[in-house]
Amino acid sequence: MAITNRLLRQIAATDESAAVFAASSANEKSKETNLLGGGHGVFTHFLVEGLKGAADKDKNGLVTLREAHEYTYRKVSDFTGGKQHPELKGKFVDYLPLGVVKK
Repeated sequence: MAITNRLLRQIAATDESAAVFAASSANEKSKETNLLGGGHGVFTHFLVEGLKGAADKDKNGLVTLREAHEYTYRKVSDFTGGKQHPELKGKFVDYLPLGVVKK
């Protein structure tokens, strides 16, 4: 319950936000692979992994937009050998929470 209350307080503290989190930059193709399982592309695989907790850099139980982007960007770029770079654009606060990490 405490983590849910923290999530709600953090959401309430954010300004109006609009963010676009794209799988790749405009001049790149999004990569697909069978190596990761799950039937997702590279971007979706690492985004979901990050939202499940791998992106929670400060280990506070919340995954923020900035944490998700930094984690996903690094993992996708590394996995694709620098051929794909997720982009985050818009007007938003970095600490906008996207999810709670299940323990």
